[in-house]
Amino acid sequence: TTAAVPLPLLTSSCPGFVCYVEKVTGEALLPHLSRVKSPQAIAGTLVKYWHAASAGVPPERVCHVSVMPCFDKKLEAARDDFFNPDAGSSGSRDVDCVLSTGEIVQLLEDKGLGSLAESADAPADAAPPLSGLTESGASLALASPGASGGAAEYVYRVAARELFGVELPPGPLPWVQGKNADLHELTLSHEGETVLRFVRAYGFRNIQNVARRAKSGRCPYHLVEMMACPGGCANGGGQPRPPRHEAIGRTRAVEARFASPEDTVPRPPQSNPAAAAMYAAGGFLEGGAHGERAQRHLLTSFHAVDASKQNPLTITW
Repeated sequence: TTAAVPLPLLTSSCPGFVCYVEKVTGEALLPHLSRVKSPQAIAGTLVKYWHAASAGVPPERVCHVSVMPCFDKKLEAARDDFFNPDAGSSGSRDVDCVLSTGEIVQLLEDKGLGSLAESADAPADAAPPLSGLTESGASLALASPGASGGAAEYVYRVAARELFGVELPPGPLPWVQGKNADLHELTLSHEGETVLRFVRAYGFRNIQNVARRAKSGRCPYHLVEMMACPGGCANGGGQPRPPRHEAIGRTRAVEARFASPEDTVPRPPQSNPAAAAMYAAGGFLEGGAHGERAQRHLLTSFHAVDASKQNPLTITW
């Protein structure tokens, strides 16, 4: 959106962090939250109101199931903000069902189908638009490698190019670890001055520290990518739980698989022909990123929850 937003800008893709802002910090941090829908919600919008519509299927006839490493994604899917009451006779949700990765593993075991590790590779279906797959089944790196951090890296590259004329080369960005393993900073120097300062802050210890500084106006960052889980989405609460002594190694292994997949074909998001077609004249998001259609379909709202109306025994993150 073109409206002025106070800095730092806080990402809103993690429903655990959004819940924390709405229930704990309230109006103090709500203006800082990015109004862009989470990837899960955007995927639901595109599946139901663009991809299905192109096949002549109304949104209320589509069941969109999302597989996530996070139980809080179930709460996100149930938000009233992601429900369209005007779709059909009874309305339609952007996402109808969320299964965690741990639940997928449990379903396989319960039905006697073995484990994911024992499952044979299956050929990919014909790749639909924006699937992240080529026709051969190879994946496309649309923003940055890794299980988390892609939003921050993409915004950083775009801000460097559009604000300061700096075209960053492809490849890893120079994130620097802060005071702990879940805090990483990224800065851009231009003409002898630090002009961009981004941070990835994972886990509630870091979230609370950043939130406290933002509320007091002492936060030095331009953008903060927040994740409630230590280690980010690779260590999401919905992931299969390994033995305690294997937890750190498992998270690192998952992150490594995302960071350097063997079958990845690099491609920046702006070069995706399907995305370009959506924003072109006559497309689903005609008018560009700041146009009325994009604002209506890709943005959402957040709301402070009155603490006096909450039962502290039922608060969940």
